[in-house]
Amino acid sequence: MSRTSQKDVASHLAVVGTGAALPETRVGPSDFVAAGADPALLVEWDVGEHRVASTESATDLEARAALQAIERAGWTPDDVDLMIGCTLLPEKVNPSNVALTQHKIGARRAAAIGIDMACIGPVPALMMADALFRAGQFERILVVASSQLRAAMDETDPAVFAVCGDGAAAAALGPVGEHAGVIATHLTAQGQYWSNVGIEPRGPRYPRAGGPCEVRPRFYIDHSRGGDVKQFFAWCMASVPDAVAELLRKVDLTIGDIDWVCPHQNVKTVSEAWIDRLGIPRARVVETRKEYGNVGPANVLLNLDRGSMRGSFRHGDKILLFGQGSGMSVGALLLQWHGRANTPPQPPGPP
Repeated sequence: MSRTSQKDVASHLAVVGTGAALPETRVGPSDFVAAGADPALLVEWDVGEHRVASTESATDLEARAALQAIERAGWTPDDVDLMIGCTLLPEKVNPSNVALTQHKIGARRAAAIGIDMACIGPVPALMMADALFRAGQFERILVVASSQLRAAMDETDPAVFAVCGDGAAAAALGPVGEHAGVIATHLTAQGQYWSNVGIEPRGPRYPRAGGPCEVRPRFYIDHSRGGDVKQFFAWCMASVPDAVAELLRKVDLTIGDIDWVCPHQNVKTVSEAWIDRLGIPRARVVETRKEYGNVGPANVLLNLDRGSMRGSFRHGDKILLFGQGSGMSVGALLLQWHGRANTPPQPPGPP
């Protein structure tokens, strides 16, 4: 069957494979305390382990996750029409990582688009994939996301070194006949908080006596830079629940209609506050925060991969993805699961 005739009978774009790639090196609370973190703060944040890339680049991790998603979808790299990439720290200012990842996996036919929206990048990436499919532009689309902060780590700031992990995840999306894929989305932004979180040339946040103080790119979280601290915190706590509420209003659903939630995983005091405000039962939340930490743009896709590989998701399940990224941007996306995802393709039946 040709690609064109497949599109005629397959009118929905569904997740048909997921992938994940994590570095081998693990670090945990004892390492963070040795580096100067306050043990009481680590308990408050509910910090567990995360992974640190010592030799792998962001595109190395993206390529591993991408190839896994492609294999689980039953594709080859030549089947990919489009790649959409999201990363927290690109390997160059320009071009975006996704072009190099495309080359590393051998997806010679694929176009490559980069999205720079930090931790919430996969939400607009999935939105774009769905829109381009509906417009008849692409059929087999690969979304990849990664975080690798070695070049911008602030070794003095526990909000960074004790929380942010390295890793990548991917989702392969392809045409299916049954109703599946993106149901509804909602994106919003508050540019007055543009300076509060990001990566910029700066010295260490907490300079140590006799320690290095050179100015270089560092990831930072400075709550007061965009104005009143209390106002910023209030917005952070309310913005994600508000976005989810608006998304559900669009499709006349409630939280009770949602089967699973794959959140952006910030520290416990933030991400669990969103979940509590929304009234989501913990049993319906898939997260990897205690194992991988905050892996930036890879968070929601790592959690999607975890739920899929554990067999938690069933055909037709409604899965909610949400989170917040520097900018500050907020996004929520409701996805209907397809039973084909991460299931080996079945041989054709008799004619």
